[in-house]
Amino acid sequence: MSEPSDSAVWLASVEQRYSARCELTFPAVPTLLNHYAEILEHHFESLGRPMTDKQRTGLLELLGAKLTEAHASGAQSNVFVRYQLDRGSGEIFYEIASAASSLEEEYEYWVSQRVGSLFGRNPDARVLELVGSKSTNLRILDVGAGTGRNSIPLAEAGHQVVAIELAPALADVLQDEAESRRMSFPVVCGSALDPDLVIPLAPFDLVIAAEVLPHLRSVDEVTRLLTRLAALSKPDASLLVSVFLSHAGYQPSQLAREAAQVAWSAFLTPDEFMTACANSGWKAVEQQPVLTYERKRALSWPPTSWYESWTQGHDAFKGDDPPIALQWLLLSRT
Repeated sequence: MSEPSDSAVWLASVEQRYSARCELTFPAVPTLLNHYAEILEHHFESLGRPMTDKQRTGLLELLGAKLTEAHASGAQSNVFVRYQLDRGSGEIFYEIASAASSLEEEYEYWVSQRVGSLFGRNPDARVLELVGSKSTNLRILDVGAGTGRNSIPLAEAGHQVVAIELAPALADVLQDEAESRRMSFPVVCGSALDPDLVIPLAPFDLVIAAEVLPHLRSVDEVTRLLTRLAALSKPDASLLVSVFLSHAGYQPSQLAREAAQVAWSAFLTPDEFMTACANSGWKAVEQQPVLTYERKRALSWPPTSWYESWTQGHDAFKGDDPPIALQWLLLSRT
């Protein structure tokens, strides 16, 4: 029988005395279960503790359950994996926990850390053009009003504006800004998807939902929102939305959809969006690429440092030609 090499002898001896502590954070993308498990296996193997088939099965079951749980709570949720290599026993112990994070919580963190404007200080050029083409003194519902970059200029122009904002932190900023300008219009804090949310001044002549649909995670959610907005609108009302649409012919995978949600860039195929419109009482009458339109007409450019990359789909798809882009869609009641 051959003698083990010196290096093998001392390596085995030293490995027994390893100790380690580590925490990894994974975005809640259930489709990446196997990829995340491979990362953990590499960690353990690098410490001289390769997993058995039984251990691997147990890891996949627990990690999969926590990813599903976190994903159901929100697109920005995470899963934490903490492991410890015990010097005494030489075994690796780990725990996996899901950490829910809502959109409201994400925006609260943004507000607490922000320097300057979160979304740009000027209104969307498409909004100004659309309102300018209509009569004065419109009733306008601004869904996902944020800090008021559209609501405040529209109210200053004499329109009857109602702002809906999901995140209390953003609604507070909007309210403070309006008061600092000695303006008064309803700011409703809540979800437009909530059928019990009381929204004054309905029905509306015009509804705006800029940068709202990229947070919705399914065709069903989009349909529910469009249906709710139709119920709040006059028979001849218009609805302006911005939505990420995939390029013609692109067949998205589940991984692509989940990863885009994490990047605040949830998208639909053109057919999915048109189906949502048809099932909710709207029809599309005009489509414009957001980036092209706003770059030519914006009061200042770019609105934010992240705007160009995000609207082109680069936050979700790295590379030269992302398969999605943000579009302006003008809809009318059917």
